[in-house]
Amino acid sequence: MRRALAIIILAALLICGGAAYAATGGGAGDPLVSLSFLRDTFVGDLFTRSRLKADVRLQEVYDEAAARLAYLEPVAPEGASYAGKYTQLAFNSGGRVTLNQFASFVPTYGTFSASVEKGSLINMTDASEVFDACALSIGTRYFAAEGSVVRITASADSLGLVDGYYDHSPSGSGQQSVFFIDLDGHWAKDSAMFMADRGYMNGVGNFRFAPNDDVTRAMFVTVLGRVAGIKPDSYKTSSFADVDMSSWYGPYVAWAASVGVVTGYDASTFAPNDPITREQMALILVRFMDAFSYRAPAANAPIEFTDAAVIDGWAADAVSRTQTMGIINGVADGAGFAFRPLDHANRGQMCAVVERMLRLSGRA
Repeated sequence: MRRALAIIILAALLICGGAAYAATGGGAGDPLVSLSFLRDTFVGDLFTRSRLKADVRLQEVYDEAAARLAYLEPVAPEGASYAGKYTQLAFNSGGRVTLNQFASFVPTYGTFSASVEKGSLINMTDASEVFDACALSIGTRYFAAEGSVVRITASADSLGLVDGYYDHSPSGSGQQSVFFIDLDGHWAKDSAMFMADRGYMNGVGNFRFAPNDDVTRAMFVTVLGRVAGIKPDSYKTSSFADVDMSSWYGPYVAWAASVGVVTGYDASTFAPNDPITREQMALILVRFMDAFSYRAPAANAPIEFTDAAVIDGWAADAVSRTQTMGIINGVADGAGFAFRPLDHANRGQMCAVVERMLRLSGRA
């Protein structure tokens, strides 16, 4: 603007000076540029050149900005929705929202946990990275970093705000059991989440799964009943005197006995609260597979466990079958592999065993 003003002033001075000089007649060798050249050619050409140069530079700035925006703008995943500002999502029966890169989510009510499939999820309050399978805080903004894909699972009756590209699945599959703070880094994490996502197992409260806690006989039978999809209300009585039919496990034990999955220590004793041993787990699992026609091909060659002499005769065939199917493996002990038949099975081991059974038999 200043340069244009200066040019106009200069032109005015030249025109005025030229007019005064013309009045005197001038001379043949006078270097003064003619007034018509200044007026008709020089000033117009100067403005034209300046405008073209400015246009070129403006286009360069535009192209650079467009290139940066193209780099930052996420590519819409197939089937994804887009929200240019915060949009409320309701999870009345639980469900999931998957954030793609540069999308953000704010839990506003209920219970949520995050599973980072790729990249990073950032807590925008303190710029910290969110760990996988971590519970999310209400009222906190979470941002999916560049190249990230993050699955957020909601319990029933939850609300949240989302922007950017996202996939929303109010499937009803989200349950309280899928939020656990003690699985990060645990070897059975994937199996535990597999079981929880399908409603086969629940947590123990306070967002804990307790993967190292012992499994009772009642727990194991209950999980198998859920896998089978039984209707607990259909089972009203039990032959076992120590099974309380009003308890959470009563109908499941009654079901398991009715289909031959369990027989108890004797005709009237099931011992529901006893920790289940590894050989008991193998036997009950094989009986379940036989009762419901779960077929898993032999994946491993038979081995002789170093503690085979400790395995009870009633469990020997079941132990061998689960080993060759790759469902229950031994533990390296320096001399080979031990089965450890009398060790208590824990919750993480049970998840792994049941998941393997389902996957290997094509029922997952």
